[in-house]
Amino acid sequence: MLFRTIPITTVAVIISLLSACGSYQNNDLNTHKKDTEKVVTTQIYQSQDLLPIRPDLITYQLDNGLDILLLPRSESGVELRLLVNSGSLHETEQQLGLAHFVEHMAFKGTRNFPDKQSFLALESQGLMLGSHINAATSFNSTIYRLSLPDNSNTELALNVLSDWASEISFDNDAFDAEREVIVEEWRLHQGSAYRINNELETLRYQGSRFAHRNTIGDINIIRHAPVSQAKAYYKRWYQPQRMTLVVTGNFDQTDIKKQINDNFANKPAGNTPADPRSWHQFKHNSQLESKLIFDPERAGRMLQLTLQHDLPSALNTTNGQWRDLIESTWIAVLNQRLDILTDHDKIKFARMNSKSSLLDANRVQALLIAKPKGDDYADTFAILTRELQRLATEPVTQTELDNVADIYIAKLSRQAANEQAYENSYLADRLVNSVSNHMPMLNKQQELAMAIQWLEALTPEHLQASVIETLTNSAPKIAIIGPDIDKGKITATELTHIWQQARQSVPGPFTLAAKTQDLLITAPDAIKTTQALNTQTILLNQTGKNKALTEQLTLENNMTVVIHSDSNLQGDVQFDLKIKGGNSLASNKQLGSVNWALNLAERCGYGGYSARQLAKFSRKEDLLVNAYSQQLYHGFRGTAPADNMDKLLSLIYLKLSSPNSCTDKLANMQESYYLGQTKLPAERKFYNALTTASFNQSQRLVSSASGPWNKFTSQQLQTLYQQLFSHPEQMQLTISGPVDIKQLKPLLSQWLGNIVTIPETTDHAINTSEKQEQQGWLDHHIKPLNQAMQQTFAIGSSPKAMVQIHYSADTPWTLQRQLGLQLIDDMTNLRLRNKVRGEASGVYVINMSQLLAKYPSAYYFARLNFTSAPERAGELAQLANKEIQKIARKGFSFAELKQAKKTWLLAQHQREKYSSYWLQALSQRTIEDGITNLNELTQLNAIVSEMRIETINEIAHELMGHAQKTFILMPKPLPMV
Repeated sequence: MLFRTIPITTVAVIISLLSACGSYQNNDLNTHKKDTEKVVTTQIYQSQDLLPIRPDLITYQLDNGLDILLLPRSESGVELRLLVNSGSLHETEQQLGLAHFVEHMAFKGTRNFPDKQSFLALESQGLMLGSHINAATSFNSTIYRLSLPDNSNTELALNVLSDWASEISFDNDAFDAEREVIVEEWRLHQGSAYRINNELETLRYQGSRFAHRNTIGDINIIRHAPVSQAKAYYKRWYQPQRMTLVVTGNFDQTDIKKQINDNFANKPAGNTPADPRSWHQFKHNSQLESKLIFDPERAGRMLQLTLQHDLPSALNTTNGQWRDLIESTWIAVLNQRLDILTDHDKIKFARMNSKSSLLDANRVQALLIAKPKGDDYADTFAILTRELQRLATEPVTQTELDNVADIYIAKLSRQAANEQAYENSYLADRLVNSVSNHMPMLNKQQELAMAIQWLEALTPEHLQASVIETLTNSAPKIAIIGPDIDKGKITATELTHIWQQARQSVPGPFTLAAKTQDLLITAPDAIKTTQALNTQTILLNQTGKNKALTEQLTLENNMTVVIHSDSNLQGDVQFDLKIKGGNSLASNKQLGSVNWALNLAERCGYGGYSARQLAKFSRKEDLLVNAYSQQLYHGFRGTAPADNMDKLLSLIYLKLSSPNSCTDKLANMQESYYLGQTKLPAERKFYNALTTASFNQSQRLVSSASGPWNKFTSQQLQTLYQQLFSHPEQMQLTISGPVDIKQLKPLLSQWLGNIVTIPETTDHAINTSEKQEQQGWLDHHIKPLNQAMQQTFAIGSSPKAMVQIHYSADTPWTLQRQLGLQLIDDMTNLRLRNKVRGEASGVYVINMSQLLAKYPSAYYFARLNFTSAPERAGELAQLANKEIQKIARKGFSFAELKQAKKTWLLAQHQREKYSSYWLQALSQRTIEDGITNLNELTQLNAIVSEMRIETINEIAHELMGHAQKTFILMPKPLPMV
């Protein structure tokens, strides 16, 4: 439908506006040369020329058609990806689900790695399924991923990838055994979320081949298809000319090229033609399609509006990126307007994804998500459609355009400045995505240069033309998602009427003004004290080129600060401001009050600024400052760029000192919470029930619709908040990352060192009726019950059983036991995977996690989880428990321990590269035990390496398998006919 009020002449110039773009100054773009010259606006023209690729990317093709992408870097580690341009879309009607099945069979045996030897060979090097070894099947592709800690095993990795590419064995017995594993993968995802997502996918892919090619496929075919069908799929679609091998990281180019040639060059070229065009086409429908999804286990309400259309130009062309820039710019303007509408209380929340997502290389969808006020879906949808129509009928202002352009350039500039910090895995996945979806292969410097030049040529008329084209050429789809009590609140007919009415309207200019978001936070006055900034340097005995510097500071108000500075750490600066207390401070009559106080403050905002204003400020400055409350601790944690510590500390100061009060927000929170409690998914009810059964004082671990939260008042929670953060001398701030300690110290004094202690009041909102221990928290004696039990809950809403087995024992905490349990975790999970998944074909995932609690009192607790067919739940629970009891009696072998150590050491090597690891380690260690024996953190590798099999088996015998508690969630009984 054309706009009733837009002249045809306006529509006619859309193509000319959207095909006008700045070009690269490049002599031969069509040959895809690696030109690194700056983007220059030389002429306005319609160009389908390919963009240049990043200058450090090596590309070539083997004679059999296999494409090779090599991205050498100094960053340690090597990432390998084998992209097969075939997925579930390529299945016949007799093969539905077999593309994914073929992926599974790659791990079940190949010509050079019989049985599971490829997988075992990789595991023997310390690599783990999931984190280092993985694969995924989608509509258009199958991707095999290997992550290596260094380049010593690239030849083995390429051997394995080569066999996966063409030498899968398809052993009959292995194929039959894997059938039920894949069925269990399907079953694992059953539930409320699956039901809703299934409806959304039906709407998303309606009118296309995609709608009938769900990756998991047809369960009957999975169970009964002959292996010959899987072989036929593999032979037809796994061919070199349909594959790309990507390698990123620290490797020798000569060596890697030889290894690639040795493993892949001898594979014969295939003859499978390109995909039929019809497979990638969507039936166009310009009329609004709708889907009303009201689920009995859904509490939240949401609208999802999508605008789907085919791409006029591929995204790796000049014109494709020009159009993409224009679209992302008007989306940014729309989001700013939606924020203003939210600030003025016109809508609850709405945001469009910053870029359209790809459904296929040639088709995209723009997604706009909104939350209605209450259950008024119609009013929210009317506002969304009106604002889209406004963009089509009225050009944005130059001020709006300049504002979003500045934000975009600032963001790209930060990314370009920190490009060397990108992980190899991110870059490998980015290259795979570029190949799969015909996207550009630019680095951030190239993206920045292009954006700077092109944004100078961008006008409000370009944005308006793009919106007109999108609304005119798109297939609009709206999904309404909510609880089952909302059935009848909105109809498809009403939604269609709202859409049509909006599309024929002329809303006029956007007149609402943005509320100020420039934060003017004033630092506190210097306190009068004789306490000087006290520094204690802690030298962690780390090996490497640059030793990290760790310092403990005592600020003027006796707040403790621990800073771990290391320029080599990956990730932004991380912080954790931790205070002893947490949820333990609430009395039994005020359960949940600490969480509610913190959540209310986050909703109300701080220092007179709204939560939305602070969120805008945080996005603009790349800051994250979130309140949290655990059983024993509360505080704030988050991240910031290393060059933005001043803004970070000012925001922490604001949140510590100035919570707003807002009664209306509390009422909304209580209403939403009540609805959430009455619409809990069966899985959550199950977890609540087993927690109640397993733990002493379990009422402190679960929530209910009748809890004390519905009596909380805004004033009470604000008073509690102030008490929680009233004593800076009880606070410990830990900072980890590439920070300059010398520059950071005065900022810490300025923003945090002058926070004063708030005098105690008679209005105590926290628990003072019970004796608070010296350590800062209250011990409510929350511990697992050391007694056996078995319970079944027939409350499930989907065709699956969930099993959770608990084990517990009282035991002292030691560092050696904690590390020993980590090794035991790895070995136990390998045993369970082989026994319950491999041999019994009963589950897709089985996992056991073990905890050695230290405070307030020490105990051992373990959870074993899996999902299965209801009729096999009891049998598999017995099988899993039998394996645990066997471990407790007989222990592990020396070979198992050797493998577990290798895996642990490799994982630890990776963990130590990140700011987040040191933050967690230092924050927890220092607040519990101070800086005494802090160097133990650098001795973990030695402790693990020297751990003896006798010690491990002693720990397993003492702790594992005791007080077994088995809980099973079963489907509800079918109603009697």
